[in-house]
Amino acid sequence: APFAKAIVAELKDLGMAHTEVRVAMAETFATEELLTTANEHGPVPVDLEVRINPGEPFHSLRDTASGGELARIVLAVKKTLADQDRVPLLVFDEIDAEIGGRLGLAVGKKLHEVARHHQVVIVTHLAPVAAFAAHHFLVNKSVVALSTGQKAGDERTRSGVRLLQGADVEKELAAMAMGDGADAAALQQARRLVEKARESAAAG
Repeated sequence: APFAKAIVAELKDLGMAHTEVRVAMAETFATEELLTTANEHGPVPVDLEVRINPGEPFHSLRDTASGGELARIVLAVKKTLADQDRVPLLVFDEIDAEIGGRLGLAVGKKLHEVARHHQVVIVTHLAPVAAFAAHHFLVNKSVVALSTGQKAGDERTRSGVRLLQGADVEKELAAMAMGDGADAAALQQARRLVEKARESAAAG
């Protein structure tokens, strides 16, 4: 119950104020069935059940949540667990999937809270989330010809990582929000986005 209550508290900050969560597991089990029912989590199966909208019954998380809802619930679960453990590094790969800009700042702020006590690496395509980062890295792919001596015409795809600083951060945030070739207005909007992220982080 305390675990579920903590998750619900996190979800209120992520635009899911009416969501209820409970951990479902059988309270009793037959000793003779232990070997067939036990798994890596314990003697009986464990499930996370949610009621996302008032008036609906509880359903297993895997069966009911949309992509955006699932991303936020997973973030709330990970934030709750991170508050209790000493794992030094957390990696979130598109934890903001199917989340729009309206909730982006809320998700970014929640990730910033996690980063106060853990090293957090985030892969994101959402500018409001990226705006909270202390360090920005641009990852891109390119196709290159193989070196001399390899079969003619063979190519490889390589990923490059580049640290962004100063104006390059604002330029990339603008591109994330508006597309490549963003104009001065988009750059100004990106600058304001960083300011809002800093204000939100300071207030939290």
